[in-house]
Amino acid sequence: MQQRAAANLHNHVLRAARRFAVLLVADLTSFYVMRELVRVVRDYAWLGDRLAGQLEGILPPGILNGWQYAVALFVALFLTANYGRGDQRRDARRLFIACALATALPLWMTLWTHGLEHVLAQYVLVTLLVWAGLLAERRVIDRIVAWVRPQERDRLDVLFVGRGSECLEAIETPAFSAGTEYRPIGFVDAQVPPKPGALGGMSDLPMVLDASGAQAVVICG
Repeated sequence: MQQRAAANLHNHVLRAARRFAVLLVADLTSFYVMRELVRVVRDYAWLGDRLAGQLEGILPPGILNGWQYAVALFVALFLTANYGRGDQRRDARRLFIACALATALPLWMTLWTHGLEHVLAQYVLVTLLVWAGLLAERRVIDRIVAWVRPQERDRLDVLFVGRGSECLEAIETPAFSAGTEYRPIGFVDAQVPPKPGALGGMSDLPMVLDASGAQAVVICG
């Protein structure tokens, strides 16, 4: 396993960098799509003059200033850990918190010039629009990635070490279920005698590590 450590680390860094880059580009694209949808409804009255007038009253031109909001959105998504692994990047609650924070950053100063009621309406509408866009985009990204590069191709083989019962409990947790980055390949039981189904006991650990080709080890208990 030590011999494979450098290659495993290199692959891990590449996966993390690739995930971050794809999500960043997709998030910013999603924001600009939502911004353009607001513009065509407000400025070109695609859904009627009445709705266009109402939307202009709540979201006048300039409220979704491109680069300012894009920076705020990136900072908020980064601070709320929305560029992590699958469970993190798909967390609707975490994405909502990021959108709420991103919208608050550019809007808070307008409280003094436009009043609380007007700014609150802007805040709620912008937050919900951007949140809906991000939710849809992240689900689309997952489907595209699953189609282009099936998860099984990059999953890491994981060996569990500890008490047999605790290893089995860990294997059944969502972190190691189908569709995650980790593929459980078995466990080494720290108890004597080893639990049925174990790949061996602690004295067998070096041999099991070598024979299994495990790329990661989870210590249970």
